[in-house]
Amino acid sequence: MDRRKLLIGSASLLAGGGLVFSLWEAEQPVTEVQLRLAGLVSSSVHKVGRSWLNKHPEEWDRAALTQHILGDKVPDEQLGEGLMAQITADYAQGRTASVQGWVISETAARLCALAALTA
Repeated sequence: MDRRKLLIGSASLLAGGGLVFSLWEAEQPVTEVQLRLAGLVSSSVHKVGRSWLNKHPEEWDRAALTQHILGDKVPDEQLGEGLMAQITADYAQGRTASVQGWVISETAARLCALAALTA
């Protein structure tokens, strides 16, 4: 798994109220190393999110971020797939931002910001 997919997946999981640990198979016990790695990812997601919010103070609000992320879409069981498609479209249409040295889609940056605000 590459760094960008890990960050986006982690942000999606955190913003959606899930746990980073679901990246690993549920039947396997979570090791101390995995807990530490998940903490590092979570910390990185929050740093990216806070950086985005500092550049976009008008979005320092969970409702505003949710509106930017979802628009008029109604969240359903396909939410994760829809967000990945939206992130892919962001890249294709040049909707990217440089945040904390990462070039990420605006949707991914907003997911990180939402994760930071809900932590």
